Amino acid sequence: MVGQAGLKLAHFAEPTTRLLAESLPSYAAIGNPVDTTTAVITDPQLIDKTLLAVCEDPSVSLVLFPVTIDYGDVTIKVAESAVRVQRQTAVPIVPVWMSSRRGDAVEVYAEAGMVPVGSVGKAVKAVKRWLEWAEWVAQQTPGTAPFEPLLLRMPPDAPSGEASTLNEHDAKALLRAAGIGVPASGVARSADEAVQVAQRIGYPVVAKVLSTAITHKTEVGGVMLGIADDDALREAWQRIHGNVYANRPDATIDGLLIEAMAPAGGVETLVGVSRDPVLGPVLTFGLGGVHVELFRDVTRRVLPLSRRDAEAMVREIRAFPLLNGLRGRPKADVPALIDLLLKVSDFVAAHAAQIDEMDLNPVWVGPVGRGAHALDAVIVGRLKAPR
Repeated sequence: MVGQAGLKLAHFAEPTTRLLAESLPSYAAIGNPVDTTTAVITDPQLIDKTLLAVCEDPSVSLVLFPVTIDYGDVTIKVAESAVRVQRQTAVPIVPVWMSSRRGDAVEVYAEAGMVPVGSVGKAVKAVKRWLEWAEWVAQQTPGTAPFEPLLLRMPPDAPSGEASTLNEHDAKALLRAAGIGVPASGVARSADEAVQVAQRIGYPVVAKVLSTAITHKTEVGGVMLGIADDDALREAWQRIHGNVYANRPDATIDGLLIEAMAPAGGVETLVGVSRDPVLGPVLTFGLGGVHVELFRDVTRRVLPLSRRDAEAMVREIRAFPLLNGLRGRPKADVPALIDLLLKVSDFVAAHAAQIDEMDLNPVWVGPVGRGAHALDAVIVGRLKAPR
């Protein structure tokens, strides 16, 4: 498990191996990992000597300290030993509580700031992430401070006020003002207005129902694509209203959003933001459209993003070859996509206390030089669209 995570088990120096051999029974495992056997049940003080010796070995940088079963008072004494050793060494000791029963020893660790991890697998993953973070910090430009999570910048009483869902037009107006690419569009409240907007934008266009009560417009028949002329648009107007009235008679329709149709080709991706109660705003990126529900191919970062973060997120998803010209496909405009992720991060940073959720799905990424644009947008929070 350690090897699969790209970590290395330390090879003990000869003095460490000799002390372990002298202190533990002959049948104990004194390599790495160390098995002290049940000898610690009768002599818990063995933990002090052997654990400190392992921590002081020149090859050891961190020690995982599994507790397989709760032995009651003995386990408490073992925990007290580990706490004593931790006070004597700068090498981190990570308790791993593997018992299904939460014993009093857990509190011994917790009170000493050594909160146990729930499994060896989770502990190894945490150590791997810790080392990756250290590597990231070491690679930053000298003289620049690491990014501070947005949660730390938010006022203590945030968020305040009642959250609401913006309609798509208002959400995209905010994105456009933030420099995030969105298609040319306009709101129509009659079929004649829809035609005027389409003639200004240029066919083909997309028509979408505008309603704060309807988030998933396709599920109620509220979207029509590839509308090629005035007559088709007037027909789409009637059909969309009929579909919505039939499926959601309770919804208030604010009109239709008439929008330029995205060019053929390109890759659909997802960019979302959610508010974690512990970490604050978190950005999710992955394959978009309906594929996100099918493949769940996503990656996440706590905001704000650095450019290195954004670049890594794009390349981490399994579907990255689709963006990188798989089997002769044109390469996608990855630099534009990275810029879009950074602009979303900046937008959330500017409104961290007012945004609960964002869902840009799909974000269309065209061939190199064609850019990246949010084709749909949902924002939940306490924001008003620019007027």
